[in-house]
Amino acid sequence: VIDPSAPFEMGQIILNIFKSKSNRIKILTDDIMVLAPVLEISENWRRNLVDRFRQEIVFTEPVYLADVVFNSSDSTMELAMTSSGDVDFFQNLNEAMVSIEKRSEVVSDVRSILGGQFVRPPPGSQVNFTHDSYDHVSSFEQWNSQKPVGLQTLFQFEVRGIIGLGDKVMVRDMNDAEMYQGVVSAVDVDGKFTIQYDDGDVDTAMDRDSLFKVGLVTDSDKVSGAEIKEAWIKILGSIESISAAISDIHEFNDVGLGFLLVAFWPGGTANLLWDGKNHIDLNIFTFSHNEELHAELKTLFIGELPSLKTVLHDEQPRGFGRVVSYAKDLEDPTPTWVELMKSK
Repeated sequence: VIDPSAPFEMGQIILNIFKSKSNRIKILTDDIMVLAPVLEISENWRRNLVDRFRQEIVFTEPVYLADVVFNSSDSTMELAMTSSGDVDFFQNLNEAMVSIEKRSEVVSDVRSILGGQFVRPPPGSQVNFTHDSYDHVSSFEQWNSQKPVGLQTLFQFEVRGIIGLGDKVMVRDMNDAEMYQGVVSAVDVDGKFTIQYDDGDVDTAMDRDSLFKVGLVTDSDKVSGAEIKEAWIKILGSIESISAAISDIHEFNDVGLGFLLVAFWPGGTANLLWDGKNHIDLNIFTFSHNEELHAELKTLFIGELPSLKTVLHDEQPRGFGRVVSYAKDLEDPTPTWVELMKSK
């Protein structure tokens, strides 16, 4: 409960405390309720604070934001609330309002509720779906028509600055998508980073791609066209399966401020597009479904130009016949639903 006498600064402190993942784990349970009385129009920050809890702090569904007003003959009070994990929230809220009206001379009015009502299925109403409950005809036709012939991987890189010991960084937590600030406290020989967070937590063996350097990109971080060409040609020449078969690397300079490098060999292609500033696209295709080779090209490229950060990594099979599956997915064991369709 946010005390009615608590100032705005206290609200900021409370929010910052619970924005820390470690503090949430230590202090909060999965099912919580946050209440904030709003006595004056100028105290709208209390309502916003409760909503921030709904959007940023609590994650247990169902989550509700309610705005309730209590009116008496001579005063009005608003109560903002966020509830997390209460599947009977509507019923509990209604019972609470009825109880308050009976015990005091006030009239309650629920102005708004954000969040959906959780509906329990009645006992015995569950339905068990089987293979025959679905129409697999079109899926089966697509499965048989697809012929994957290769693997394509798209990488996008941007100049985000070289990260070293003592640098301030932001790290995205994959569990809650929040960004947390820390400092690089160690860098090992494999290029992995140890991060000391502002809240005291520590992460080790962090990849460069998971870190965002705090501050502007400096001139020393930027890469030139000559550096990009030299690095890419060196990498293609260092991989035997490519260098032994590659015929030539074609360069096109009429693509804006940057250039396009196109490399062909019997086993695939590799296209590098630079925008002339801070962005690079890398498009790799191989007839062999060699994910390790694609990943190696990316790793070597980042190693040559450490100020780059991977901002996109997308891979897909290429072929014909409405191909959506990788070649390895069409090998044994065949999916059960395909075997069932074949037996019909």
